[in-house]
This record gives sequence, C-alpha cells and structure tokens, in this order.
Amino acid sequence: RRWPVIISFVAVGIFSILSAFSIDFWTLSILRFFVGVSFGFGQPASLSNVLEITPTTWRTFVYCFSGYTFIAGEAYSACIIMLDDPNMKDLDWRWLLIVGALPALTFTLLAAAFLHESPTWLASRGREEETMEVLASMNRINGSPCARLDFITPPQQEANKSGGFAEMMRDLRTIFGPQLLYSTIVSCFTCFSKDFIFFGGCYVLPQVLSET
Repeated sequence: RRWPVIISFVAVGIFSILSAFSIDFWTLSILRFFVGVSFGFGQPASLSNVLEITPTTWRTFVYCFSGYTFIAGEAYSACIIMLDDPNMKDLDWRWLLIVGALPALTFTLLAAAFLHESPTWLASRGREEETMEVLASMNRINGSPCARLDFITPPQQEANKSGGFAEMMRDLRTIFGPQLLYSTIVSCFTCFSKDFIFFGGCYVLPQVLSET
C-alpha cells in the first residue's frame, strides 16, 4: 500500500510541473492524462490502507472524512486562482500548474517519512516481523498502554507469494482480460466524462455567470 501512494504523489507532482511547460494542446493533454493516471494509481491503495488500519467501528467515519481531503484540494485551488485573477479571465495557467503541484510534492516527503506499510497487507504476505514493527510503531505513536501486540496471521494465498510486481501484473491481466474488459472501459469512460463535465463547469460557469 505504501509505495503506490508515494509513487502516486511523486508522479502527480512531476507530471503537473511538466504540464506547465507544454508547447501545444496535445502535449498538455497527454501530460494531464498521466496526471490522472497517477491519481488513479495511488487512490485505491490509499483508501485500502486507511480502512485496514482503522478500527471497524470507525471505518465509515474515516472513509467519509478522507473524502473531505478532495474538498480541501478544491479550496486550495480556489485560493491560488483568486490570488492570480479573481475574475478567471487572464489566468497564468503555467504558474497555477506549478503551484498546484506543491501539495503533491509536500505529501511525497511526508509519506516517505511517516507513512507505514499496512500491517494487514504485510501479515497477509507472511511478513510477520515487519508487521510487528509497524504495530509497535503505531502503538508508540498512539500512546497506547497495550503491552502485547499479538495478532492472528491471515491465511496466505498462493498468489500473494509471487511478489509485488507479479501481483500487480496479475491484477492488470484480470481487469483488462476478456471477462472484465468491457466493464473496465465503461468505468474509465464514465469517470472521464464525469470529471470532464465537472471541472469544465467549474472553469466556465464563473465566467458565464459574471457576464449575465
């Protein structure tokens, strides 16, 4: 769970900054496409990690609360746009893209320093020593008086023993295989259409409404 999140932060930051140096529409489109891919690469792992380290009774609350980080990002975007041009008619989009990448780069450093691997994920791979290290670290951070950190090792599937890259390739073959290919394409197109309309509306509506 940890490395996909870190890689996602790094990729979002890099591709966002590269987008600021686009030379034409197609270059910008390709780079922004990879920004979206970077988000998609890290988001599932992030949500899984959050749910795996959260007590059962708190999972719904924490899952909903994590959605507010999206709103925080929108608020940050709104603030830098207001600093540049409140009327959104003469925006320095290159500057906005670079400044917009700063949170991703900041969270890269924070994740590299403080983000633990999911103990559930480690235990399911038979890495019990690393699991105990993570649990002990979480115990210290939480100030818990717990003296013992026993856990029941979950059953290991044969597929889990193949390693991270092999496991990722197996998952890719599954979602792009004959049984799920249609569902994957429809899901990608639906998400693209939703975001295209949503973010396009966020940009256009303030300009249209200001002229009425």
